[in-house]
Amino acid sequence: MSCMKKPELIGPLLGYCNHRAYQRMEQKLRRYGVTPIQCRSLTYLHRQPGPVTQKQLQQHLAVKPSPGGKGRPVPHPAADGGRAAVL
Repeated sequence: MSCMKKPELIGPLLGYCNHRAYQRMEQKLRRYGVTPIQCRSLTYLHRQPGPVTQKQLQQHLAVKPSPGGKGRPVPHPAADGGRAAVL
């Protein structure tokens, strides 16, 4: 049975492929003690030419801000004198 003959199968098939790729990536990263979201964050930070704020990283990852607490980065004044936390 071809997906071209059954277009309603393409969505679930793509979802399954995405799920399997995520599982495989998680498995490979586990040996380094890194989660997929940590890997994505580090890759983004590495590719940026200059300082990155928490807000920029949050927007790139499309996540909600954390309520604060342990593990939170220490804010440093931004170069423009603002209050943004530079990572």
